[in-house]
Amino acid sequence: MINLLPPKAKEEILLERKKRVVLSNWILVLLFFVFLLSAMFLIKFYLQIQTTYLKAQLVTNKQILERNMNEEILNKINLFDSSFEELNAFYRQRIYISEVLAKISRLLPNTVYLTNFFVSPNLVLENNDDELNQLVGFNIYVAGFSPTREEVLQLKANMEKEEDFKEVFFPLTNWVKTTNIDFSLSFKVIKP
Repeated sequence: MINLLPPKAKEEILLERKKRVVLSNWILVLLFFVFLLSAMFLIKFYLQIQTTYLKAQLVTNKQILERNMNEEILNKINLFDSSFEELNAFYRQRIYISEVLAKISRLLPNTVYLTNFFVSPNLVLENNDDELNQLVGFNIYVAGFSPTREEVLQLKANMEKEEDFKEVFFPLTNWVKTTNIDFSLSFKVIKP
């Protein structure tokens, strides 16, 4: 094809084409930036929604965790309180064998001495629902030597007068001999 246009018209057409190419390129760049900005805006909006959701989820989880921790702490406190209460009740109702020995030594006549001392716990199932036996006192067996029967009688009278000693029992074999008596006795000490 032969172009018969004058050179000035040719330049104008060429310039017009270049303008269109530059304009279309600028429009494409502008559209790219518009799409890029809209994509960034959508991403920002999506991230804000996700952040808000995650913050709400975090607050909810913190509340659940605090509630669970509070319940756990309260359960531990209640467990310690009940253990402390049981321990306190145990110490309030304790019986010291040393106190029992001291009372027996005060009740013994001067010439009488003990040769054996045996203590066994007196356990009773207090409630049918409980599987644990409860200590309600002690069974005590004592054996000793007395030079005369009168001192054994005096010991018997002293033991029966003592309020803390229950069911004081002297077997009949204690009364057979009149001198050099190997005696025995048993009694119970009940917890207060």
